[in-house]
Amino acid sequence: MHNLSAKITQVLELSKLTFEGRFNEHDNLSIYKNLPKASDLLIVTLSIVMEYLGVHSEYQLYNTLKADAPDYFGWLPDRTNFNRRRRKLHSTVDEFANYLAMEMCDKEDVFIIDSTPIEICRFARFNSLKIMQDKIDFKPQVARNYIDKRSYAGYKLHAVVSTKGVIINYELTQANVHDVTMLQPLAQTLPSDSELIGDKGYISKARQLEIFTDNQVKVYTASRSGQRPTPFPINSHKQRIRKRIETCFSQLKDQYRLASNYAKSFYGFMTRVVSKIAAFTVAQYINFLDSKPLGKVKYAI
Repeated sequence: MHNLSAKITQVLELSKLTFEGRFNEHDNLSIYKNLPKASDLLIVTLSIVMEYLGVHSEYQLYNTLKADAPDYFGWLPDRTNFNRRRRKLHSTVDEFANYLAMEMCDKEDVFIIDSTPIEICRFARFNSLKIMQDKIDFKPQVARNYIDKRSYAGYKLHAVVSTKGVIINYELTQANVHDVTMLQPLAQTLPSDSELIGDKGYISKARQLEIFTDNQVKVYTASRSGQRPTPFPINSHKQRIRKRIETCFSQLKDQYRLASNYAKSFYGFMTRVVSKIAAFTVAQYINFLDSKPLGKVKYAI
């Protein structure tokens, strides 16, 4: 893989700058009885780089590093240890992405909200599903995918993005959770006097007025046919802006393979989702530093 060591070094240096003072002198968050060869910071970096490159498993990552980045391969623990530490550090990966997103979206006041399904298996196989059963209260659920008009079993990613396409907040829920129930949790993190644009799935006069009263955030949605206008009706300009989040989801699913699941446990699955979003954000941030369009993430790193 062309210049893989340089890609890893680039993200590693960015991680060091972001977390300056957070890690100890060995670039670890934890104090280990036996100091590992691979630091926590390197594990965070490799979690992001492997998702950017579309590497599906630790096995594939190790083979890729051995062939194309032997200087980093020599520092790695066994795959089980790497996988365990990667899951443990997923919140740090998320914090890294959030920091970069906030820096790119400073002074933004218009945002878009939407959700996208993440399929674990087809509906016909749901009753025999044996993976993702480790989190009892968060097992995959069945819902209708209105894009391809069929039922699926899995989860749903709810996200808020800026008009530049940067994900500033998101939540992972079971597939049967309605979009409007996530409106308040995601809107309350936005700055006051901002605007949030959603589709018809977010229509709720009570919630829209509540969010405006509590957070001073205007939630703009379209009206359904024959329905009275919503408190903050959407116009054609905002309708065009709303399509930015659809592009964002398409990039996550096409380049970062968000819809492809290779994990067996929920925590492994969540780690992959967090790392994919972080990789997407890091690529945007590198474009941001180079004064390039943020959306051109394919060759950013």
